[in-house]
Amino acid sequence: MRVVSVDPGAVHTGVAYWSDLHGLWACQAAVEMSYGQYLDEILGALCHDPVAKPDKLVIEGFWLKPGKAALQQAGSALETVELIGATLAIGRFQDIEVIKVANGQDSQITRMTAAGYEWVSKGHGGHAKDAEAVGPRGLGLKVHEIEACARALAKRGK
Repeated sequence: MRVVSVDPGAVHTGVAYWSDLHGLWACQAAVEMSYGQYLDEILGALCHDPVAKPDKLVIEGFWLKPGKAALQQAGSALETVELIGATLAIGRFQDIEVIKVANGQDSQITRMTAAGYEWVSKGHGGHAKDAEAVGPRGLGLKVHEIEACARALAKRGK
């Protein structure tokens, strides 16, 4: 099974690729790209390349909070919301399960780092790291399960 996890953004979008290797989940790659690159390279591939089609897409959602946060969005084109909508639509029409998770990866990143998780996204930007943290949340994996997978794969020399 292949999963793509996404941390959408108006300027930068993080994308992480997960594989189930015989019951062991592993992040294969995590990158940060521009809004346009995501539209062209990721969503374009989902539309036109059956080989690129994952079994599942996990995307961080966007919920506008009331008050000052909402006022800061006044006049914005809300490109992040556009990316989420495009991803949901393409997933639906390409028969890909799409899971939308709550925003805010800080606590997940803290827990994974404290558990000794080796970040694949290291050096690829903050949105890549967020996308890597979104994946396990959408898959329902606990931090200790991710670490157990990483240790088992390391023993196999993968």
